[in-house]
Amino acid sequence: SLSTLRWRVQRFEARTNAFACDAEAEKLADSTPLQLLELYRRFLDIRFRRWTDASLADTAAALSHAALKALLRYRLDDDAARNLPPTLLMAIPNVVSAGAVNSLWALSRRAREDSTLCEQFRAAAGASEWTALYSALCNGAFPEFNEQFTQHIERWGFRVSGELMLHIASYQEEPATLLPVIAGFMEVEGPSPQESTARQAERRDAAVDKLSKKLGWRWTLVLRLALRTTQRSICYRERVRLKQALIYRRFRSVLLALGDHLVRQGQLARPDDLLYLEWPELDAWLSGNCMLPDTIPELVAVRRRAHLSQSAHEVPDIVKLPPGEYLAREKRTPLVSESANDLKGVGVSDLHLSDLKGVGVSGGRIRARARVMAGLGEWDQFKKGEILVARQTDPGWATLFFLASGLVMERGGMLSHGAIVAREFGIPAVIAVPHATDLIQTGETLLVDGDRGRVIREGVVT
Repeated sequence: SLSTLRWRVQRFEARTNAFACDAEAEKLADSTPLQLLELYRRFLDIRFRRWTDASLADTAAALSHAALKALLRYRLDDDAARNLPPTLLMAIPNVVSAGAVNSLWALSRRAREDSTLCEQFRAAAGASEWTALYSALCNGAFPEFNEQFTQHIERWGFRVSGELMLHIASYQEEPATLLPVIAGFMEVEGPSPQESTARQAERRDAAVDKLSKKLGWRWTLVLRLALRTTQRSICYRERVRLKQALIYRRFRSVLLALGDHLVRQGQLARPDDLLYLEWPELDAWLSGNCMLPDTIPELVAVRRRAHLSQSAHEVPDIVKLPPGEYLAREKRTPLVSESANDLKGVGVSDLHLSDLKGVGVSGGRIRARARVMAGLGEWDQFKKGEILVARQTDPGWATLFFLASGLVMERGGMLSHGAIVAREFGIPAVIAVPHATDLIQTGETLLVDGDRGRVIREGVVT
């Protein structure tokens, strides 16, 4: 299967592109409920029965990366296997993840060329009110910028944080929420994302050349083959994830279009009520096979309340329970950052609170102010040059990475999206740092050492 990975990725892309084309907003507006139900079933068929091609891309990336580390360990030592991959995997060519960042950079440069538009951005940022600026764009103001803005929304607007979570809206649904992101890019003088990536490519090539002198020509050929295979596998995986995000966003649009029909018929209160039904329930209801259809609105209301309640709490990273049992409510903790003193009472007193250890996934050292973020909804609080501290990230965070000087995450791995993008832009990054978002406070000074996998909280007494 892996020998045909390129063809399989192309097949997955073609399949998802076909669905995305049929589920465009203009077509959904003219579709009947039965046509929408057919699209609904097409998505489920892709997701449940035709997802192996996408899964193989993940597998290929993991296996090729493991092979690269094994080669380094065999010819050099454990330290090389641990420390060299972040440098060797910098600036991977043709990674689609960087496309949205490059597009935003171009948008910000266009905006900076117009002094009147710059004033409008500053006024909107000062009042934290972007609706008026977006309305002006829709009404014909700044036509050149608006055309480029619209093109970005059409091409990249489905990439948001939580892009595979169906209850989260995208930039395509709420274009005004992208404007503060552009404002953040406007504050950056340079270098551009492409220039930053080019610099990382030079560092990568220099590291490969240095390593080649140690290995000799025969093993250098093996190294370059292993490195190229790993790079291509990661590129395939990022291509697949791009299409996964696209198809999930289109599926959300299908669900909301179905919800609109049901609201007009008086069967639902809100279009997004459908998101609180399980897929067999929804199919049975829409196809006329539901046993108790009159109970659906009440069921939706109960689940909406339960979802809000559960979303306000978090669960442990590792949960072990006997079959058929559920996590007790008292095991869940509120989503409120705890102080270091509070944490000492919940089993992390053995942590060195000033010297946190994790896994370095992007080399370099940076000393800067920390910004702890629970989600991209706090974008407007982030300042250029701060160190981003987060529990985890996804492709929707990539635009923020370009503004950050460093990255600290509680979760992730060498091949996680955050690690890949950090290496693209040369951001020192340390992941797998236990309790990072609880121990670190916004405003304190951090020293992030991506080479040694350490995060030092300067001035903190343990």
